[in-house]
Amino acid sequence: MKSLKNRFPLPLSVGGLLLILFWNATSRGSTTRGVVVCPWETYFLLSPAIGTESQEQSVYQERMDKIVDQLFQHHDIQGLTKAIRKNDVELQGFYKAYWKAYLHYYEAVYYKTIVKKEKKAEEAIDAALTILEAKTYENSEYYALLAACTSFSIQYVNIIKLSKVSSNVLAYAQKSLTLNKANMRAYWVLASHNFHTPKMFGGMEKVEEYARQGLACPNALDVTPYSPSWGRAELYSLLIQYYELEGRTSDLEEVKKKYSTQF
Repeated sequence: MKSLKNRFPLPLSVGGLLLILFWNATSRGSTTRGVVVCPWETYFLLSPAIGTESQEQSVYQERMDKIVDQLFQHHDIQGLTKAIRKNDVELQGFYKAYWKAYLHYYEAVYYKTIVKKEKKAEEAIDAALTILEAKTYENSEYYALLAACTSFSIQYVNIIKLSKVSSNVLAYAQKSLTLNKANMRAYWVLASHNFHTPKMFGGMEKVEEYARQGLACPNALDVTPYSPSWGRAELYSLLIQYYELEGRTSDLEEVKKKYSTQF
């Protein structure tokens, strides 16, 4: 069974940032259930060791997953760099931009969570956003990935711009669903964003709704070899964490019974 551990960070929220700033300023207090008030590393909640062999994935998604796995397990940054260059030769248009940004996104996650190099992480997510913002593609997958990358970038944004960037995350995710309401990846961004927003700012209110809506969606929106198909394991993991934090044991068991066989 293929392990997804250390692979999937959850997007951050402006509420979480504000709460962390408050926590650092006061240096005291206790953690409220469902609210993260600790250093940045804890925002990258890790998925359990679950596999995706039983789920259909596009050819390119499988290739990208192998590259990211090599990066996280063997620190193969050269393999990632080589894959980014290869994309320039193999792909054109939207998919060229999408998969290059996708790899830079996980490069940022790698530097943030594995080797703890903040400057490198910031540079990598900036590279992903530069690619995505160079040209707008009016399709659902474009806006879903843009939302995810923008959400990750929040931690490097000037505090004055936090509210605007956080609003952009939600706007991009909603735009993705406007273009295709069956995009599981857009629901993941919305669910994760709400999960990491403290309850005092409306957090944790729509995690279940977004996660279940996303899990009801297909893996991919079309059948091309280059289509993204990630998101199911991330949503499942997030919903499990949500029920655990909320102490909803019966719902937790129901979800495990219903969805665990999909991985």
